Amino acid sequence: MAKKPLGPGPGAYLLPTTVGHQQHDPSRYRSPMYSFGAAAGRRIRALGPGPAYRIDRVTRDGLVSAPAWSFGARFPSRAATRAPGPGSHAPERCPPMKDPRAPAYSMGARLGFAPRRAGPAPNAYALKLGSGSPAYTMGARVGFQAKAKSPGPAVYFQRDANVYRTKPPMYSLGARLGAALRGARTPGPAAYPPNLYNTKKNPYAYSFGTKHADWAPPMIIREDTMDCL
Repeated sequence: MAKKPLGPGPGAYLLPTTVGHQQHDPSRYRSPMYSFGAAAGRRIRALGPGPAYRIDRVTRDGLVSAPAWSFGARFPSRAATRAPGPGSHAPERCPPMKDPRAPAYSMGARLGFAPRRAGPAPNAYALKLGSGSPAYTMGARVGFQAKAKSPGPAVYFQRDANVYRTKPPMYSLGARLGAALRGARTPGPAAYPPNLYNTKKNPYAYSFGTKHADWAPPMIIREDTMDCL
């Protein structure tokens, strides 16, 4: 079991600072503050290169060395035509040339489009109409008048054919009979659970037994006082 802590640690207290002017403790003397100044540029005077030369082959007459050659720059190729190498061809993909084959077609290179008249489109101009330019307006809409109006087929009254011909039999659906003609609907025996409904004259009654005191003697019956055989 871990020991119960006796109190907060030293880091729980935040004492005011004694350095500077911000949040300074007025009951303490203010300590001096120090700061770093700006870094001054280094003014190192270069006296010369260091011991970076090899003088093992230098004599009073000059450098002693064997003749040496180097590769110059590569000149550009002056070949008129550059042909593909052997690795550019795939002879296994070539069909047999001596056998008849179906015609094959390919798309040629696209020719450059050269319009005959290279000029601006009609919408590139913004013409300003003057006050004397012709102007047109839309007139009023004239009402539509039919020259001859004749009645349609629905205007004529058609006499019922049952008047001058034999009338066929007609059937209709009667009114829906009410539930009273079928008898009263009563719940069945299964609608009454026996554990919830009482069919007797008196309802169920429950009572609590006698509460015995804590110092009541234990109950002793006749069998408890019989002699053991």
